[in-house]
Amino acid sequence: MKAILISLTLILQVCAVEPPQTHIVSRYNHLWQNSPISDPPPPPEEGGVKNDIDDWVLVGLEEYVGGKVVTLVNKKNTKERVRVPSNEELAKDFAVLEVKKSDGSYLESEVHIQKGPHRGWVKFDSKYLVLRKAPVVNSNKKKTNTPAQKTAGKGAPPGLPAGATKTVPAKETKKPPRTRYIPKPK
Repeated sequence: MKAILISLTLILQVCAVEPPQTHIVSRYNHLWQNSPISDPPPPPEEGGVKNDIDDWVLVGLEEYVGGKVVTLVNKKNTKERVRVPSNEELAKDFAVLEVKKSDGSYLESEVHIQKGPHRGWVKFDSKYLVLRKAPVVNSNKKKTNTPAQKTAGKGAPPGLPAGATKTVPAKETKKPPRTRYIPKPK
């Protein structure tokens, strides 16, 4: 009887104990990330070449029998223009890979270019396609010469100073106003 009571108490104790719980993996995450014995992961590389194709915008697309010529403008420095392909120093970095011409407007055309190891698509931007007005030239302005320019070389043979010859002023003759003759009626 003692054996039955002991076995019964053992069975009740086993049934009363809850089964072990499994924990999520991230519970122990700090152990392997901040471990004093393991090496930290290497920092990400920052020394790569920056992809600056996004800084360029398409402003010209010309089609010839021998191929296509693309004109690009730098968004940050609009005075920096490059025609690809060409003999310019800056154009040697660029290469035209593909041209997608739009059936509708030319503004929807795209060009796939390569600059060094980087590739990307450039397209027209209406903000950079503004025509500049030509400077206005006033033809109404009379040319004013300085006194030195007026006298130098007028009437003097080559090799002589300007004041070496005498200039005779023209006579000013005033004619009286013309009188109109009207015959008297008879």
